[in-house]
Amino acid sequence: MNDYIYIKDLLVNGSFPEGGAKLYELARPIMQTEGTIKLNFDGVDALPSLFMNVSFGKLIPEFGLKNVVQSLKFYDISKVQLEHIRRYFKRFNETN
Repeated sequence: MNDYIYIKDLLVNGSFPEGGAKLYELARPIMQTEGTIKLNFDGVDALPSLFMNVSFGKLIPEFGLKNVVQSLKFYDISKVQLEHIRRYFKRFNETN
């Protein structure tokens, strides 16, 4: 799959858990085919753990941290957002 997943579009109602669940639903089939998940963060100001818990937090146990990290490609993401995601992955790895 070569299409981007626009995170902003997943957060239409402002619900981070709901947006994270939508991301999981879109990313899971891509992970099953060992494809690349292209995430575009244009227009996204916040990326709380509530979002990551129900997206990345569900993908990692199912596919493994290494596979998830290798499948994700980030676009239009701020350094702060990227660092937040890296810390999330690191904490997830340390606690599981």
